[in-house]
This record gives sequence, C-alpha cells and structure tokens, in this order.
Amino acid sequence: MTTGSGPPGHLGRLARGGIIGFAGSVVNGLAALIVVVMVARGSSDEAAAGTVFVAMALFNIAFRVAGLGSEVGLVRSLASVERNRWREQVLMSTAVNRTLAAGVLLAAGTVAGRSPVAHMLGGGADQGDLTLTLVVISPFIPVAAVAVLVFARTRAHETMVPTVVLDRIARPAAQMVFLGGATALGAGPAAMTLAWALPYALVLPPAIVWSRRLASPEEGGQEDAATVRADYWRFTAPHAVTTVLQVLLRWADILLVSALVDPAAAAVYTAATRLLLAGNFLNLAVVQAISPMVGRELSAGRNSRAAELFGTGTAWLVSVTWPYYLLVIGFSSTLMGLFGASYSDGSAVLVILAAAMLVAAAVGPVEAVLLMAGGSRLSLLDNAVALVVQLGLDVVLVPRWGISGAATAWALSLLITNLAPLAQVHRRLGIHPFGPGHLRSAGLAVFLVGLPAVVTGLTSDPGLPLAVVVGASTLAAYLVALRTQARLLHLDELMAALRPRSGRTRHQPPVPKISSTDSGAPPINGEEANSR
Repeated sequence: MTTGSGPPGHLGRLARGGIIGFAGSVVNGLAALIVVVMVARGSSDEAAAGTVFVAMALFNIAFRVAGLGSEVGLVRSLASVERNRWREQVLMSTAVNRTLAAGVLLAAGTVAGRSPVAHMLGGGADQGDLTLTLVVISPFIPVAAVAVLVFARTRAHETMVPTVVLDRIARPAAQMVFLGGATALGAGPAAMTLAWALPYALVLPPAIVWSRRLASPEEGGQEDAATVRADYWRFTAPHAVTTVLQVLLRWADILLVSALVDPAAAAVYTAATRLLLAGNFLNLAVVQAISPMVGRELSAGRNSRAAELFGTGTAWLVSVTWPYYLLVIGFSSTLMGLFGASYSDGSAVLVILAAAMLVAAAVGPVEAVLLMAGGSRLSLLDNAVALVVQLGLDVVLVPRWGISGAATAWALSLLITNLAPLAQVHRRLGIHPFGPGHLRSAGLAVFLVGLPAVVTGLTSDPGLPLAVVVGASTLAAYLVALRTQARLLHLDELMAALRPRSGRTRHQPPVPKISSTDSGAPPINGEEANSR
C-alpha cells in the first residue's frame, strides 16, 4: 500500500512503472533508430552497412541465447516469493554463473567460426570485413548477457529506474556518441561495430552497484540451495529454449536475407524493420513493468486483479503504439528516405509489418501473462511453431520476393506468437485484455490518425515536412479526444504517477510461493472460485 499523494494500489504501481519505462523506451527507440540512420548514411555503401547490421544481428542472437531464459526466470522467482537476501543470492549466482559460462563459449565459437560464417552470410562472396567484425564484437557477448540479468534483478524489486537510466538512456546515448566519432573519422564496418558494442561494457559496473543497493534487507531463513535451484530451473529451462526461438524470430531473417540475397539487401531490410521496432520498445516498457506485478497477483490467487492489470496495460499500449504504426503505414516511403534514396524498397516491408504490429499491440503483453502463470512450455510450443513457419517461408519467399518475402514471413510468425498465447491465457486463467477503453482508443487512433495519414500518402508524394505537419496535427487531435476517455483508460493513475511523490512508503506483504511447474493454473481464491 502507499501513503501520501499519488495513485494508490496496483494500478498506481503499474502507472509509475509504465511511465518510467515509457520515457526510457521513447529515448531508446529514437536512439536505436538514429543509430541505424548513422550506420546507413555513414557507411561507404549498402554492402558495408549490411556488414555492420549482420554483425549486430549475430551479437543479439548470441548474447540472448547465452542468457538461457534467466531474465524471465529471475523476475518470476524473485517476485513470487517472500524476499530474503540469502535466496536472492542463490538465484543470482545460479543464473549468472550459467550465463557467463555460456557467453564465453559463444564468444569463443564466434571467433573460431568467423571465416565460414562470414562466407555463408555474404552469399558466398569474400567477406573480409565481416570476418574482422565478428572478432571485434565477440568479447562483448558475455558482458551483455550478464547485464541483462543484473537489470532483471532490479525490475524484480518493482523499479524500472536502473533499466531506464542505464540500459535505455545511457547506453544508446554512448552508442550515438561513439558512432558519431567513428563515422566522422571515416571508420570501416569493424570500427563502427566496436563503437556500437563498447557501451554494453560501460553500463555493467554501475548496474551491478545499483542492483546490490536494491538487494533484500532481510536475511531470511536458509533453505536447501539445491531445492531453490531446482525450482528455478524447472521454470527457466523450458524458457531457455523459448528465448532461443524468440531471438531467432527477431533477428534470423536479417541473416537469411544476407545469405539468400546479399548484405546490401540486408541493410535495407534492417533499416525498415528497426524503424518499425522503434515503436515496439513501448511494448517492452509495459511488459517489464507488468510482469512482476502480474506474477505477484497470480501467485496469491488474485486473478481478477491480474486481469485488471492486463487490460489496463493493454489499453495504454494500444493508445500509444497504434498511432505510431498507423503513421508508419501512411508515410512508409517518406520514412525510408531518412536512410538514403537507395533504401526506398523498404517501404513495402514497413506496411506489411506495421499491420502485424497493430494486431500484436492489440493483445497486449499476453506472453508475459502466460509466462507469469507458469505457461513456459506453452510459450515454447508457440515460438517453436512460429519459428518453423517463419524460416520455412523465408526460404521459399525471399528468393522470389526479396525483402518483402522476409517481411511476410515475419508478419505471419508475429500473428502466431500473439494470438496463440491469447487463447491459452483465456483458457488457463479465464482473462483477456479487451474492454471498452481498449476498443475506444483503437477506434480513435484509426479515425483520427490512420485515415488522414493513409489518404495523404496515397493521394500525394509527401515529403518529410508535410508528413511532420500531418502527423503532428492528427496526433494533437487524437490526444484531445483521448483525454475525454480518461475514466475508461485510467488516465488519472497515469497523471498521478507523473506528480512528485512525497512521504510515500512501500509495504510488500509476504506472498505465497508460486509453483514453478507447468501443471496447471495458479491457485484461485474464493472470489475467483465463485465467479467461475
């Protein structure tokens, strides 16, 4: 509970976490987009930019795979039990030791296999630049993997501040500064990649210090360490495979485009997809804010409160992301011009994937809810099916349709990874994210933002100034209309979260331990039992 001013209860905590995460996500999304623009415009040609983007894709796959699913496992384990310092230390050492070992092995494998990998991803051509780039980036794989766990530990304490300050603001800002210096000096792909990767190492030490300050103050009783580790891995092990599948879904298509077409095509495809994913960081903000809170409510059997968090978070997500994706659809050609005249072929990719992202945003952080309910095996199945579909369609469509084929394959996989968990959460818990506020915000976005943008894009060839004017005016009208729906969307909680907090203390009562198996739904209290 809280005292003092500000939004009370679980929606207030979600609002505060969402606001902080949203601010960081806006900065991070813009910074990520600026980084891609800097690489595209600062490289000697599209092939050189493609080399950097391919190295980035391999790096993201490697360090996420090294994490072994421990990010979600830590948040769930630390949020669903009564916290004590001993248990927290056991969980952290278990996760970090495995992750560090896996990261070092993947880094060594990257260096050892650099030549055949570079030859394969270069479409069979000589790729000396990519070979050197892989060597440069490999030491940062274990560093980035461990950093993910450190930030996850801080979020388990229901604070987004370290993640936002260090991972979403400081690191991208350093990347922009270093890349700016590299491009000013006329650096090649390897030096540009080093400038991009170095900030991962710079944010890790302060993140460790910050996480230790947030450590549980209570020593607590010591349990059997082997039992604690077994419970942790019972949930995390299936999710480790899911993590591999998810990261491949996100990045493997860039590698396939480079291998099946060439690195120049991969550069155009990367520019288009990263422009679109600038809006997806907003989804990440909601997911990271809502996950520990939903896990805590489900572990206590408060399914109705978990449903309220789920629905409110989704309504906020739709309110923010739908206007962005609709503007991307309307001004796709203009936006691709940011990367250079030769990147115009990416406009079709933007339209295809933005349409899929509208659906993904509409169902909200559904996979996070499924995972917090113990559905790691279901999530594994969903992502496995989606990956098979995506990779199979990539092999068939990319040689025929080029980067539009890769976008079509990814769009279909996005539908699978969002609609399947939606059905599973509803069947497992009896909850869904849809409500009057959700539908109202979606309708306002379509009519006030989407239609003017699409009509302008179809009836003229808008340059960037016209796109900015239309976008700004439609967004202003949308925000005015959205304010009239404050009660439906719980905007008062959001506004209260923005006000300074004074005299506020937090009390977190002990919560029964949630089972880490996948055998069924969380316990149901009397209220939920009667309603069912």
